[in-house]
Parts: sequence; C-alpha cells; structure tokens
Amino acid sequence: MEKVEEIGLHDLNSVEFIGKQYCDVPSMQLFSYNKEELLENKDFKLSQLNKFSDDKYIYWLNIYGLHDVEFMKELAAKLDIHFLVVQDLLDTTSRPKLQHFDEYIFFTVKAVQNVEGGKVELIQISFLLGKGFVISFQEKPGNHFQQIRKIMRAKGTVRERGSDFLQYALLEAILEDYFFTIDKLEVIIKDQMKLENIEKSDPASIFTMESLKETLHEMKRSLHPFKEAMNLIEKGVAGFIKTKSGKYFADLKDQSIQLIEELDSNIHKLESGANLFFSYQSHKMNDTMKTLTVISAIFIPLTFLVGIYGMNFDNLPELHWHYGYYAFWAITLALVTALVIYFKKKKWL
Repeated sequence: MEKVEEIGLHDLNSVEFIGKQYCDVPSMQLFSYNKEELLENKDFKLSQLNKFSDDKYIYWLNIYGLHDVEFMKELAAKLDIHFLVVQDLLDTTSRPKLQHFDEYIFFTVKAVQNVEGGKVELIQISFLLGKGFVISFQEKPGNHFQQIRKIMRAKGTVRERGSDFLQYALLEAILEDYFFTIDKLEVIIKDQMKLENIEKSDPASIFTMESLKETLHEMKRSLHPFKEAMNLIEKGVAGFIKTKSGKYFADLKDQSIQLIEELDSNIHKLESGANLFFSYQSHKMNDTMKTLTVISAIFIPLTFLVGIYGMNFDNLPELHWHYGYYAFWAITLALVTALVIYFKKKKWL
C-alpha cells in the first residue's frame, strides 16, 4: 500500500479521461444516514456539496460519469482530492490499487458486468473512504449496489455501523457479482465440455474455449490486487478502518482467495477440454490414416498382379489360357478376402 503526502492541486489542469464513455451527463446520489434517520438525495448537485460537515450522519456519495473532466476537477477542488487520485479516477484502465492519504483511503477495483455468451465486461469502480464518509466513482451506471440501498432503506445493519462497514458492504457486493458471474460462466463451460460437442470437432468450440479462458484470466488478474489490499487492511496498515471491522475485510480476502481458486479450477477445465479436443482430432485423423493404409495394403498385391499381366511380353502363357481371366479374378478375390480377414483379426478394420 502506498502512502502519499499532500502536494496541492495545481496539476489538475493536466489530467484527462482515459477509457470508454458510457453516459452523457455526470450524476450523483447522496445517502446521509444514522441508526435512526436516512436522507436520500437521488439528484444531488455539486453546488450542494459541503465536505460532509454534519457529524451526526454517515455519508455515501455515489458518482456516475467520470468522463466529464471539468466536473471532476470541480469535485476535487471542493473535497481536496489529491491530484494523483484524480489522475487514477480518470484512468478507468488502470490496475486496481490501494493508497493511503492523510484524509482518506483510495481504492480502485474491477467489477464484473454484462455476462452474455461468455463475454464479461470489467469496469472500474473507485472509492474514497474517510472519517464518516464513503465516495464511490464509476463511469458506467450499474446495479452493483442495489441490494445495499435496499438494506439501508429498510434500516438494516449498515445503518448501525460506521463508514468502514459501509465500505466493506460495497466491496462485498462487488465480490458477490464475481461469484454470480462465475456460476453463469460455469454453465457455459459445462456445455462446451459435453462429449457431443467435442465429437463434432467444430473449430468454433475451441475458439469459444479460448475466449472463455481469456475472460477467466482477466477476472483473476483483477482479483489479485484486491486480495493484496484486503491483506494489508487485515494487518491493520490502513487507517479509517476500525480494529473491530478488520475481521470483515479479512472475510473479503478469504472470498477473493476462493474466487481465484474457482477461476483457476475453471481455467484448468478449459485447458483439459482444449487438450481433449485436439486429442480427439488427432485420434480421428489417425483412424482415417489407418483406414486409408489398410485399403492401400489390400490393393498393393492386386496392383502387383495387374502390373505383371499388363506387361507387353509375347510369352505370357496365362494370357492365352482359356480360363486365365477367371483364374485372375479368383486369385484377386482370394487375396482380398484373406487380407480383409487378417486385418479384422488384428482389429485394423
């Protein structure tokens, strides 16, 4: 985990958005809550932001639409967000990380979205966790935290805890999406691994398996930094997370390890499936070559006989024999029958 000293905001003019734009206009939603009260503002405006000054509430500010650089600069100025954080927020292709600043902890993680036909989209979600507040940033609107919102509205456990527990709940929701996604991918993998699909020897099958394997590898790469970050939090390195909340983040680490193991297992299944596909292809090719070889072996003696009697010598007694033609066919059929019987005994036919 990196700890970064404050350096001011003069470098904000150089930041730019990197990634894919998903929405036209940025939007914000603010939850202000405590055990007894919940205030929900679904259309929170930047002009209303006052750095979460009322200590009687815990605040969760969710932001969609990071592509608007001017909006992000204004937000950073209002909340004193470090230039390096703004830079990482606007780069939605960056590696997940955890950084510790004086006023907050900065997380970036990859969340899964849109599982269709084995294609999984990984989107970046970032968090600022400070004393009494959590800010979540994402370019693409999604339903990752819909269950958390329902729990908060129903006066659930989240309302009774601090901002660190809210951060845990949000991260757990992202991991639950990983579990759900892996379950859906396993159905596709199981279908691809069916023997009838292997027997079809359709090249599209191997391309599908390779695509699935790359998807699983990408998910695995996104989880390793997550596991490392949770490990640091479990060791008590990160501030703004109470000691009694450490066990929840340790559970997130265990879940990420379980996910990585499940991904490894499915990757091995796909590798085995690809090996089986190529082995079956090789076996079919060998069978074809064996059949062609047997047919060639049957015709070799016949070719020999035809070659002898096709020579243009005058003195070939059998050519002038009345039964020579019939004898030739009798010998030919006898040779073919004998060879077929022999090859069947050897189980080559």
